[in-house]
Amino acid sequence: MKAIRRELNLLLLALGFLTRIPVNMQLDYNAKTLNASSRYFTVIGLLLGLCMSLAYVASSQIFPASVAVLFVLISNLLLTGCFHQDGLADMADGFGGAFERQRKLDIMKDSRLGTYGSCALIVILAMHYVLLLELEAVVVSILVAQAVSRCLAASIIYNTPYAADPDASKAKPLSQAMSDTDLLVLLGCAAAMLLLLPLQVALSIVLVLLLFRYLFKRYIISQIGGYTGDCLGASQQLSETCIYLTLLAWQGAVL
Repeated sequence: MKAIRRELNLLLLALGFLTRIPVNMQLDYNAKTLNASSRYFTVIGLLLGLCMSLAYVASSQIFPASVAVLFVLISNLLLTGCFHQDGLADMADGFGGAFERQRKLDIMKDSRLGTYGSCALIVILAMHYVLLLELEAVVVSILVAQAVSRCLAASIIYNTPYAADPDASKAKPLSQAMSDTDLLVLLGCAAAMLLLLPLQVALSIVLVLLLFRYLFKRYIISQIGGYTGDCLGASQQLSETCIYLTLLAWQGAVL
């Protein structure tokens, strides 16, 4: 029972960290448990995907697909409080608006939205809207993309140095190294989600995401020496896009 309570505590901590869903329980909240809660980021992605899928199924009974997809995006923004989109915008502003490492980090901490961030948000939301509108297996696509993209974002913590000042960053709870157990749980949950897809499609997504992760990791290390919370948010948004693109590429063949 003690082990079950510990895992439930970690799951609820992950829920509170990644979403705006209220957690009305007294939790063991400290740096160690918050860091370990990253093992359940894939599960929280699945929960978000279920909510978004429900919004799609319900709204599509009344409205055309173009409107139903819009409700999907709105539900995502409301459930997460634009958490990952904020990271993408901050990273775009920081990396696009400066050349020096410290200046990039300073811009990323600034709460104001710049031109690079605005353009990044417009492009990513437009891409998600168009891709979901084009996909036929919308519900499965949402479930897989929401879960697996959060797995990829969390996996960056495992073997990437932390670049920012932990006391001034939104990723402070995650600035410690991820344990092998946390990584195995994270990846195991993602592997289970990929079972929803045909084998060749699942393998394609794995290969695409491995390539994306390699390139993204090299890029952020070359720019600021490692990851920040904003980089994790950006990786989630970009990997979600990669998943939708891969699913759409396979659509005519097997989906």
